[in-house]
Amino acid sequence: MTSQTQGQQPRNTAESCTAAPGTAPTMQTETIGKRAVSAQAANGVAPTIQDGLEDWSTSDEEFRRACKELDDKVTRFLGEQHDDAALQGLQEQIRGSLQPLAEALKTYSFDQLSFSYNGGKDCLVLLILYLIAIHRHYSLIGAPMPTSLKSIYIQPPHPFPQVTEFVDSSSAYYHVCLSSSALPMKEAFAQYLERHPEVKVIFVGTRRTDPHGGKLTHFDITDGGWPQFMRCHPVIDWHYREIWAVSWLCRASRGEKADVHTVHPVF
Repeated sequence: MTSQTQGQQPRNTAESCTAAPGTAPTMQTETIGKRAVSAQAANGVAPTIQDGLEDWSTSDEEFRRACKELDDKVTRFLGEQHDDAALQGLQEQIRGSLQPLAEALKTYSFDQLSFSYNGGKDCLVLLILYLIAIHRHYSLIGAPMPTSLKSIYIQPPHPFPQVTEFVDSSSAYYHVCLSSSALPMKEAFAQYLERHPEVKVIFVGTRRTDPHGGKLTHFDITDGGWPQFMRCHPVIDWHYREIWAVSWLCRASRGEKADVHTVHPVF
């Protein structure tokens, strides 16, 4: 949540929507205030899940148009012929990741789907691919797209202000309804599922090189002793360079020159 400025009313929500109306989110460097759940922990109050208000910085029409633009960019890229092995690898990774997302959307109702979001590079790629898969799915079945996405944000103990700001602005822009928690991961998921018992699948941005990622597949039930839900890992086989290359793709699609081998995060 951004620091309150003169003339603004405080928001009774753990979600902050900081992007200007219709403006794509950017990484901000301003200092931001603590979220509600962090304040609870600091005051000795047991932290609980805080569901964000649907306080979007874009209209439903702008959200749908943004999803279509992402889909169009990626579709064009997938249709291109590239000699560069890195770009060929990126094309294969995108195709491979869209398959489990499409499978989940076909198998489960949209109300049963959620995803774990923390503003990191892996989760950002997951969000981009999820939005594309949603646009493709609802275009295929000829039904209106949903206008908000369920998500859980498990806060780190000491989040960087810039990351928290980006989580807020990107969530507001892409209609991500965050449920925020400062609890440890297991307890946070348990409380989230108590609040949202309809959720059966949570998309996670885990990669194979992450701790405990070596034996994961695209779909895995949580381990014993954990809250039970289906984990979906669309980017499990992605590599570091390919994660950053999605940012290169977004940059290049705007006509800016960029090198896929030395890309920096842009969104």
